[in-house]
Amino acid sequence: MPDRTYAIENRQNCAGFTLLEVMIAVAIMAIALVSLYGSQSMGLSYAIEARFYSVAASLAETKMAELQSGVTGSAQVNGDFGEKYPGYTWQVSIDEVALREIVASAAPWKKLEKIDLQVQQNGSPYSYTLRYYRATGHE
Repeated sequence: MPDRTYAIENRQNCAGFTLLEVMIAVAIMAIALVSLYGSQSMGLSYAIEARFYSVAASLAETKMAELQSGVTGSAQVNGDFGEKYPGYTWQVSIDEVALREIVASAAPWKKLEKIDLQVQQNGSPYSYTLRYYRATGHE
């Protein structure tokens, strides 16, 4: 007659997982979740950056067109974009560009200005700058 005690003990030892197997499975899941979280976080950061640059480029081009046409006076050097784009601000700086004597004598204008328009969003580390050169003082 076979030993029944051995068969019962053997069946009890095989049922379920050992603590080591459970710990290894949990460690593998933790590594996978951490890497998944990192890639999600990076993807979200890239999406926020892309949204800023697409909106800021459009706003900067619109504001630069207003500056060129005279709708926004050159005395106004900063402002915001209103309720439609909360948190977005702009700042303009106008500097005179020094021309070399040879170029200045051949050019039909007296003065060349460099206009830098910078768009920023409050609380954002990103900024967008648009540069335009304008000839003034035509002969």
